[in-house]
Amino acid sequence: MRSLAAAAVLLGLATACQSSHPTAVQQTQPSATASPTASPLSPSLLPTVLPTASLTPAPRTTTRPAVSHGAAATPASTPSPTSSPRPVAVTSPSPKPAPRPSPTRSPAPKPTIPKGTTHTIHMQSPYAFSPMTLTIAVGDSIRVVNDDSTHHTFTDSGVFDSGDMGGGASYTYRFTRAGTFDFVCTYHESLGMKGRVTVR
Repeated sequence: MRSLAAAAVLLGLATACQSSHPTAVQQTQPSATASPTASPLSPSLLPTVLPTASLTPAPRTTTRPAVSHGAAATPASTPSPTSSPRPVAVTSPSPKPAPRPSPTRSPAPKPTIPKGTTHTIHMQSPYAFSPMTLTIAVGDSIRVVNDDSTHHTFTDSGVFDSGDMGGGASYTYRFTRAGTFDFVCTYHESLGMKGRVTVR
């Protein structure tokens, strides 16, 4: 492309020289026998013409790639890295403290009552206790003896009961608290066989 442009410029310059210097052109015209490939310009003119020529470079043509009107190419997607799940800390339940057994309170020991004196009551005929009344201290005991051939009992309902006592049987009861205790023979109460013990 540049050689064609330079040839066109030289041709234009030659035409201008012919119009301004006809004798020079006539001298440089080829003869009939000259070779057709001889240059139309005289060598004497080239030093004058060439320095004034300004060569314009041919514009570059940029070849753009053909754009396909079909489906647009989809760029391959880069797979995103898969994040591994973080391990979840499993906390085991804290053991429950074993319940402490509540201390068992032992009952307060009862005061020890020293043994006192033993007193004797006789069962006699006809249907009587002898003595019928008696006063004793806390800790003393009453020993009942059946001197009769008839069966009797020595009873205070809810407190003591000798049960059936035949001839010669005996029964002993110890009094550990103060109070008044009325006793009877359940067989002969209606006949007046009864008495009283007072404990102080």
